[in-house]
Amino acid sequence: MQSLSVRLVIVVLFVQLLFVTSALAQTQRLTDVEAAFNAIPSRPSIYHFQNTTFKPPKGGHLQGIQGWEESGREYIIITAGSAHFSYYVEASLSPDGRVTKLQRLLHKPYRHAGGNQWCEGRVAVGVEDNFAKDKSQVLLINVRDTSATAPVQKIIERSGTYKRSTAGATGFTTFNNGYLIAVADWDSRNIDFYYSKAGSPLHFDSIATFHARDKSDWCVYQNINLLTDSSGKIFLIGFGKKEGKSCAELFRLGFQNGVVQMAAISTRYFDCRKGASFRYGAGSAVRNNQLLLYSCQRSLKKKNAVNLFGDW
Repeated sequence: MQSLSVRLVIVVLFVQLLFVTSALAQTQRLTDVEAAFNAIPSRPSIYHFQNTTFKPPKGGHLQGIQGWEESGREYIIITAGSAHFSYYVEASLSPDGRVTKLQRLLHKPYRHAGGNQWCEGRVAVGVEDNFAKDKSQVLLINVRDTSATAPVQKIIERSGTYKRSTAGATGFTTFNNGYLIAVADWDSRNIDFYYSKAGSPLHFDSIATFHARDKSDWCVYQNINLLTDSSGKIFLIGFGKKEGKSCAELFRLGFQNGVVQMAAISTRYFDCRKGASFRYGAGSAVRNNQLLLYSCQRSLKKKNAVNLFGDW
């Protein structure tokens, strides 16, 4: 007969295996990112969710949106800022669309939570001082923690030069047996890349920076997302407004000796509706070997609409 301690070890290992399997099952990789990007329909499906429980904070606006599936239900997380604190909203989209959580992140001066990205059950988001524009933090939110006041983990701290130390948009993906974070500063003029080996806790180190050169042709990205394909290559999607339209641009990334190259691949325009725009909240997800895009409106209301480009 097995001893109690041996049985406890087996149970713990089994639970850990289930967690890892669940995470890996949701971390899908595309074989052809460019083809998947160009196959996204330009017109969205509209999904609604209600907010009858939480009072929307004053000031600021919704900034980044991500979606995922859990136990047959569709969920979204939206990060946002207000006059006094940064926060995020979680909502179900199906079968009943409603806000299930509104949680504060940090108080002022870190009142602005920017674009975010979901990866293996955690969401990376930058929160910044959008007044002084000289400091920010990158946080990890555990979306599997359903408690009313789930803790967040600070993984990167930035401070210094005006507009250069902000974190208005954040990308997050698996990379080289670890994790890659991309952080865009004010107007996404510069994008800093950080890497951490897998494990707990995560320790991110700066590995490269991209500097936009031609200001006239550079879109002011409000959200950036990273994608790792099935062969390990890295891509970046920038979301913003260009020529008065919601625009998503795809880049292929290459890292070598502390330098990152961003090769432009494709630019697409999308017909956002019901007040949604890539100027506000936008994001991506990989589901069933296809690439999906999300967009939301500027403010949290009693009745809200999400644009989904692609099919679940």
